[in-house]
Amino acid sequence: MAKRYKHLFLDDRFGENIIFKLPPTPIKKYIPRRDRKTHGEKLLKQLDKIWKEVKEKKAVVLVAKEGLYLEIESLHEYSLDLKRLEDRRAKIKLLNVRKEKNKELALIFIPAGKEQVFFKKINQYIKETRKSGAPRNEELVSTIENIRLAIVESFWRDKKELLPNEKKVWCEIWLWVEEETKKLTVEKFKELLTDLEIGFKDEVLFFPETAVILARCNRKDLEDLIESSPHIAEFRRAKETPHFFIAELTRAEQAEWIEDLLNRLEISEDDSIAITVLDTGVNNGHPLLAPVLKDEDCHTYHPSWKTHDHEGHGTLTCGIATYGDLQKALESSLPVKIHHRLESVKILPPKGKNDPELYGAITIQSILRAEIQAPHRKRIICMPVTSDEKNISGGGNRGEPSSWSGAIDQITSGYINQDIPEPEQGDPKLFIVSAGNVESEEYW
Repeated sequence: MAKRYKHLFLDDRFGENIIFKLPPTPIKKYIPRRDRKTHGEKLLKQLDKIWKEVKEKKAVVLVAKEGLYLEIESLHEYSLDLKRLEDRRAKIKLLNVRKEKNKELALIFIPAGKEQVFFKKINQYIKETRKSGAPRNEELVSTIENIRLAIVESFWRDKKELLPNEKKVWCEIWLWVEEETKKLTVEKFKELLTDLEIGFKDEVLFFPETAVILARCNRKDLEDLIESSPHIAEFRRAKETPHFFIAELTRAEQAEWIEDLLNRLEISEDDSIAITVLDTGVNNGHPLLAPVLKDEDCHTYHPSWKTHDHEGHGTLTCGIATYGDLQKALESSLPVKIHHRLESVKILPPKGKNDPELYGAITIQSILRAEIQAPHRKRIICMPVTSDEKNISGGGNRGEPSSWSGAIDQITSGYINQDIPEPEQGDPKLFIVSAGNVESEEYW
């Protein structure tokens, strides 16, 4: 039975009920009972291997290290004892915690000279017993499954697919800092970025115990930073703005980004679905539009107007209709799949204006041109065009029906398709219409 609300009409004939389930998370039911000698010796061997690796790597570290980063992995479905992982007296710092596949992963920093702290705690677990009969440090050690040297992924707190490879991208570098020395820490880190030839922005965002700086890095840069700074807490992908692509890149650099995106395009061979853009025309020679918009799919209401874009608006709209957020497509390293084609119909003249009395007729005739060219297609029609006319055959800006809105009603209902061959005959359509521009600041 459908329910009616003031602004919503919910029809329960559609959709399905899905029982909500909590996402899997580590659950600390109790302290796992282990063979303390076997388990403890396993962890000691892992630590010993780590320290040998560190000694071998010191010869190639770019800046003298002040300690090392470890990643601690919990036993499946158990939580780590985070309070005991951090040791303020030894200045062992817990940097971040993440959950992955029913396990908990903690990143810690151990200062130089404090390496024996964990060896000591594990040895106490193996050899010493409390009055209760339980091993000493059992809460800490028994929940640990593996200890390993931290890698870039240990610091990455964003989607894995956003982790940079060879291409440099803007990243957020989160530093852990102490209140008294936070400015000095940031200045030294900027010096490190300069030494490593990593570009960065001067602005710094400070939070309690952390500072965030933006740097342009690839994976190798992130690895160098881990090996060179004792203050890394985490990495995240910076939320870039289009300004970088529009204003900061040279033409040659823009072409490289475009080429990279084109190499990742996966365009469906099925051309039975199209987005039809009614606007100022289109310049479909643009390399990002050419694969989805053929010359024969570029139309115009009046032959003398031609199909090119005389203003630029139509071409930009076609870009949105193809890629959505183009910035995300450019920044990603994943394939970009496109399952539709584009069609463009120029409905605005290069000079002057259309007669308001003809708005509805122009809209209908323009869509018919696209349908006659490719009658087999299902269409989503997009019209990002508005009018500032006060009166359009009775409607205008009063919110009342007009000849233009009536024409769109005919299109969406399928009424105008009565003379078109199957399968388009009487076929309703989805029509995306711009609601109008709010141009005065007082109404923003």
